[in-house]
Parts: sequence; C-alpha cells; structure tokens
Amino acid sequence: MKSPPPLLNSSGSLTEYLPPEVIRSIGSVLVVYKPAFYRCQLPDDHPEDSLVSWVSRRYSIDPELMNEKLNPALSGGGGFGPMCHRLDKETSGPVLVARTLDSWKFIRRQFQKEEVQKQYVCLVEGICARDSGAIDSPIRVRRTEKHTSAEIGSGPASSSAHSEYRVLERYEEGCTLISVKISTGVTHQIRVHMAQALNHPIVGDRKYTPPGRHLELPSVARILDRVFLHCYELGFRADETSDRLTTIKCSLPTELRNLLWSLTPTSSCPLPADSRALLAGLMGLPTGAAAMQRWHIPYSNLLSQLNTALASGRVHRIKECNSDPAVEEEMRQNLQVSPSARLSPEW
Repeated sequence: MKSPPPLLNSSGSLTEYLPPEVIRSIGSVLVVYKPAFYRCQLPDDHPEDSLVSWVSRRYSIDPELMNEKLNPALSGGGGFGPMCHRLDKETSGPVLVARTLDSWKFIRRQFQKEEVQKQYVCLVEGICARDSGAIDSPIRVRRTEKHTSAEIGSGPASSSAHSEYRVLERYEEGCTLISVKISTGVTHQIRVHMAQALNHPIVGDRKYTPPGRHLELPSVARILDRVFLHCYELGFRADETSDRLTTIKCSLPTELRNLLWSLTPTSSCPLPADSRALLAGLMGLPTGAAAMQRWHIPYSNLLSQLNTALASGRVHRIKECNSDPAVEEEMRQNLQVSPSARLSPEW
C-alpha cells in the first residue's frame, strides 16, 4: 500500500498542493482541475500561479482569447483570457477553458443564461441545525483596484443570488459538511451566504469569518491555509446541437480529504443513501464504499499520529456494518488517490 503524503509541510499547512491537471478534453474545451492558490487571471509578473499560463504552455489557444479586453477583470488589472468562468483563488475544482473564440462564446452564453449546473462542498464552522434549505439573499459586491468584497444587501447595486444547501455530515469538533448548489454566480456567493445568511462561515475563510470567530474552530481546522470550498460537480452543454448535459465530477483534493478523515461524526446513525454515495465520491473511494458506514481517524494526538495510522491501516469504523473485508481493504488503499483518479464518473 502506498504511504500517503506528509500531513504537514514545512510551512505548517496540511499538505503540499498538487499541480493543475487536464481531466478531460471535449472538442475545443478543456476541463482543467484548478488547485487552491492558482489564479484564473491572465499571467502578469507572477505567471507561476496563473492557470491561464499553465494551460497555454501545454495547449494552443486562439490568440484573440488572450486579449484582456475580450474578457476583462471587473477589478484590478488584466483579464481572464480563455477562462469560461472563474473560481476564487483559494477554491479548488474543475474549470472550463476554451481553445477557440467560438467555443468560449458558446460556454459563456450558458453561464450568462444560468444554464450551467454547479455544486460545491464546504466545511463550515458550527453545527448547522437545519438539514437543508434555500438562501435567496441578494448580494452587493464592492470592488477597488486591489480588493473585492461582498455582503448581503439590497438596492440597485445588488445582484440576486440563490443557493440551495443540504447537510452531509456534522462533526463533534464543531464543524458541518455542506453541499451547496448554485445557478447564479455572484462574486463570493457561497462564502457570503454561509457566513452572513446561515451564520456558519466556511472553515479557513479569513475574509468573511467575524473577528475572533476562528478561535472557536478545532485546532486541526486552523492549520488549513485555504478556504474549505471545493466545486465537485459541473454540468454544461458541450455540443451546440444537443441539449444533453456533460457532467464533470471532481473528488476532494488531498488537503481537504485529510482534514475530513480527522473529524468525528456526531452520530452513528446511517446516512441517507445519496449522502453516503456523495461522500464516497468526494473522498475518492471505490463504488463499493458507498455501502459502508462512516469512517474516521481518532482525533486524539492527530498531528503526530495521522500519517502512521493511515500508512498502517489503523482506520476505525464508527459503527459496525455488514461489509466484505476486501472492500474494507480497498477503502484503506484508496485513502490517497492519484491526480488521474480525480474524475469519478461512477458516483
């Protein structure tokens, strides 16, 4: 069994971040996995963290798409080039990158008409009381040359924003794992709705967590040096002649998966079947794992013991369940999946 990567790197963060990866090529559109800390803007004086720069070094891109006036940034300099949409710098997940102007226009129209299906997963501070709900609070975005922020607010400067959420799991450490579906794409929409409408800011979100609130988070969550927000599903039309949606599913990156393994669910009651299947997919587990109950690694002395527990297979079940030992072993061996396994069409 392969040993997992180190839990803590030299800077004290949970893991080293994996590089971007093209997880599918559909005609002249690339589906690219964007890790945290890669920017969606055109390259500037620091091209090493530009996703556009990473793609353009590997694929031919219509030069017209590299004109910042075609797809300008709403604040600051530069533009977004061939990116059909954006994710925040600290958010991970699949993004669509066009290689031709026609494909860029086709995908952009779908986003403008709110036809693209987008689903995210986030870990929020506190125990969310409701199992599901919808948030329709409008959002007002404030932009300067260097900073962008948003808040719930009405008036002509605000934009409508709709988010549907459901709880996937609650943890004894004081966190809740939530799935969020959005059709609108207002700047920082999920982060603002979670923090200001639901009153449960996302773990690691320094911008929208009230001062001092982060001190209430479990110590393991404070180590995470990014926002725990990940796009796990993207549905769009890849062909103008068909109404059929192409659905991309993207499991959690290692640093987020490791954090979830460290947390303890609040109850041993079985999860609904759809939640079990979703959690299995997010964690990069095999299909058979959807039938398993929740797993966790003991929280005590986590920072010094987690890697040893993973490497030796000392993973403990919350509740006894009928399962094949071969499936259990397969789960252990799939705790860390390779980048090529990020695309999980079976879940």
